[in-house]
Amino acid sequence: MAFAATILCLQGCAAVTITPNGQPKLETPPTFIERQSFYLFGIIGENHIDVESICGTQGARQLQTIDRCSDRVFGAITLGIYSPRTAKVWCNDDGPTL
Repeated sequence: MAFAATILCLQGCAAVTITPNGQPKLETPPTFIERQSFYLFGIIGENHIDVESICGTQGARQLQTIDRCSDRVFGAITLGIYSPRTAKVWCNDDGPTL
């Protein structure tokens, strides 16, 4: 089991990042982080992030979903039955919104 976890961690993580007009990715800490639940290797499950309730009228500057190493370990331990993902939102301080 430890070997399998090590292999999963060495594979890195996957991230999908959305920014307005192709602007560079933010490296600052996000305003909001939430672990979302998916099942059967991510096939089942649909989650929504209400950006308006998180950021209010200022809007979002960046959205990101990540398949972190710890998320992969949970998926491996449960044999793919539970496959969490991590969602992040950065609220807009200034500039274009999503």
